[in-house]
Amino acid sequence: MSVGRRLSVLILCVGASACVQDAIVARGRDAQTDASDGSLRERSAIKIEGEVLASLGTDGVSGDTQVRFAMRLSRSGSSATAQVFVESTAGNVELAERDGQYVGSQSEYVGRYVLRVVADGVEVRSAFAGPAAHLISQPAARAIVLPNTALAVVWAPSGASEATVETEDFAETPVRDTGAFSVPEAAIVGEMGRESEDRVRVRRTDTVPLVEFAEESRVRVSVVRENRFTVSAL
Repeated sequence: MSVGRRLSVLILCVGASACVQDAIVARGRDAQTDASDGSLRERSAIKIEGEVLASLGTDGVSGDTQVRFAMRLSRSGSSATAQVFVESTAGNVELAERDGQYVGSQSEYVGRYVLRVVADGVEVRSAFAGPAAHLISQPAARAIVLPNTALAVVWAPSGASEATVETEDFAETPVRDTGAFSVPEAAIVGEMGRESEDRVRVRRTDTVPLVEFAEESRVRVSVVRENRFTVSAL
């Protein structure tokens, strides 16, 4: 074989090898993209609708705190089976499946959490935070108030997206979370010749999107505190 012909064959072989190598790299890249897209599709298919209710105790006693978690999962519109965890500085809680949702509880409210879901080998995490824990300064715990007189209710901090106030004779009513509200005098009912027990409850709520899950996934986080007080006799 002449030198020129051998050189031509060598160039052809090198070119073919490069083409094959390019094809292998392209297939690997496409496979990785497909896997990534598949993982993203799996994550976007898991929808969460959750509730977190933190009962912060009565009369400012923090030891009474109870936090309840309830998460409802669906995948492409159907119910989903998974492992569900709520993680925070207060510890990690694995939620148990019950009546179509995942539930659990904890005795401390820390405000910031990570929801972790493992379903069919796919793991999704999303952080969320609720309103800061509040205290009620008026009426003070065990305060004595006059009957048939508007009741000033004061709490801090404030600024949640939703809030409600209620007493025994004043139904839970939406208010702006400004940190203050006046319960009408008609709701502060006294009894003839004797004192009566009452309580004021302030609930504050934020609805938080879970951005790593399917569109419209969210958790409503509510913090509730109440103070007991006494209405003096008529």
